[in-house]
Amino acid sequence: MKSMNNKKFSIGLVYFSGIDDLKKSISTLLAQSFTDFEIIMRDQSEKKTNGKKKFEAYEYIKKTYTKEIDEKKIRIFKGENIFHSGGHNFCISKMKGENYICASIDMIYKKNMLQKFSDNIENIDAHCFTGKLISTDNVIDSCGIDKTFYWKFFDIGQEEKTSTQQLSREVFGSSGALFCIKKNAIEKIKNIYHYFFDETLHYKNDCELMCRMNILQQKTWYDSSFYATHKRYISKNSQKSKFSILSSIEGQKKIYHSFKNTYLMKWYEKPFAWIFMKISEMRKYFL
Repeated sequence: MKSMNNKKFSIGLVYFSGIDDLKKSISTLLAQSFTDFEIIMRDQSEKKTNGKKKFEAYEYIKKTYTKEIDEKKIRIFKGENIFHSGGHNFCISKMKGENYICASIDMIYKKNMLQKFSDNIENIDAHCFTGKLISTDNVIDSCGIDKTFYWKFFDIGQEEKTSTQQLSREVFGSSGALFCIKKNAIEKIKNIYHYFFDETLHYKNDCELMCRMNILQQKTWYDSSFYATHKRYISKNSQKSKFSILSSIEGQKKIYHSFKNTYLMKWYEKPFAWIFMKISEMRKYFL
């Protein structure tokens, strides 16, 4: 039986900057039609003003959502910048929900998003769930992630028209911008690897996580319904910072060296078995 303090969902938010985005985002979370959830937020935007530490999101939430804080609908924390991986690992350590939603502060969420997650959890045999994310320039941002033969990761459907990717299906993994994962799946990952997100990675951390989930045979389900609008411009081909590029390269190198042998074995195991089976079947024609 579920404890009175437990929720169906714990929604994790990690804040670095963008107070106006946060204001819009959190209002769409609080307006969800499915209401059995808590929001856990960590403000990592520490700035010093006249020698005093200031956390703009922490102060805004404390001032604006006193009722929700009293009702424990919102639980707000602050601390040093430990990036996306560390921030969500922290939120997971505080979760009281049966499922964790890795969310972003620069998204506008559809009112039925939590209901969609709940329905999929009840009806689909999977461990992780995601939906269609639309970018600000009105094309697909992500419908999950996949990889090429050469281990280059990409967002499924990115830059395609929003009317595409209509087939709900199992995918390799989910973008770290938004996904829902069952608590027991998180516990299994942590028991084996001793961490959820790899805190040594600032980019590609979602790809690395999804690799480990695949090794553990934890399935990710993509629901073709529209879940959220992500404030990210894709079609503009904007330049990434040097830090972003270098961090992505380091993340890609770690993924490749850590998992290539495991995946190569899994990749070739079945084809070779099929070849040997066919050779065995053909022997009767030559003996």
